[in-house]
Amino acid sequence: HFYKNKKIFITGHTGFKGSWMLLLLQELGARTKGYALAPTHSQELFEAVDGDNICESVIGNIKDQKSLEEAILTFKPDFIFYLAGVDVLATDKLGKLNLSLAGCKQRDELVLRYCRSLSLPVQISMGGGYSPKISDIVEAHCNTYRLAHDLYF
Repeated sequence: HFYKNKKIFITGHTGFKGSWMLLLLQELGARTKGYALAPTHSQELFEAVDGDNICESVIGNIKDQKSLEEAILTFKPDFIFYLAGVDVLATDKLGKLNLSLAGCKQRDELVLRYCRSLSLPVQISMGGGYSPKISDIVEAHCNTYRLAHDLYF
């Protein structure tokens, strides 16, 4: 398998998609390190997949650039799996980061520019989004795409 013994850094590993990704990557033989906010009672999946035991887990806020960069540098990953959900928006009923559209774009820029500076391959998974205005969700996803396009193409 391609992922056997690969080191993969995952943002948002305590959430729904991140927990499933941890489980899949463990089955494929990858070594993982995750960086995310602490799981909440609504994120029982992380506990169900035994997330703390199948990956090295760093609890932190993705807006903390220094902490994020240190977590990446100390792990020396082969890949970054960036879970760029837009449930981080202040208008989102599930979001915990309380970001504006500009703040969401800043988060994307922080992660993508840093990965680019280290020449690390990045896989971006866009998802989430439970804001009442669908246009906010679409704009946040489009901002992620535009930024990735500008940085990598």
